[in-house]
Amino acid sequence: MRLSHACYSSPDLERTVEFYRDVLGGRVIHKFVNSDGQRYGVFMEIGDKTFLEFFQVSQQPPEGGLFRHICFEVTDIHQWASHLRLKGFMVEPTRSRSDKTLQCWIEEPDGNKIEFHQIDHESLIHQSLDAGSKGE
Repeated sequence: MRLSHACYSSPDLERTVEFYRDVLGGRVIHKFVNSDGQRYGVFMEIGDKTFLEFFQVSQQPPEGGLFRHICFEVTDIHQWASHLRLKGFMVEPTRSRSDKTLQCWIEEPDGNKIEFHQIDHESLIHQSLDAGSKGE
């Protein structure tokens, strides 16, 4: 089993689609359209069979969004940080204190936090995977 997708609400669906398309390189692969022909949601591929779903809502989400964060695993955190800086984000990859994974963070237009991380040889997650650890 693997995660199929995460689903978010958005008070400005067009702005959200633009962010995930223009900043993260995603693409809409399905539009949810009502009987009046109006788009009220999208299903987006963000890369490597990773999907996000967004639905238009009238109310603003609470500060910080409804989720703690979503995380995308990347193969080169420094390349992603450079890309994000070109898009106007202030990011600098650092190692997390707990699992020693390289990471950087941004916030998308609706206030949801996005983590990018790279599991490299120093990451305790990598070491656990190599050891065949199942966790709790």
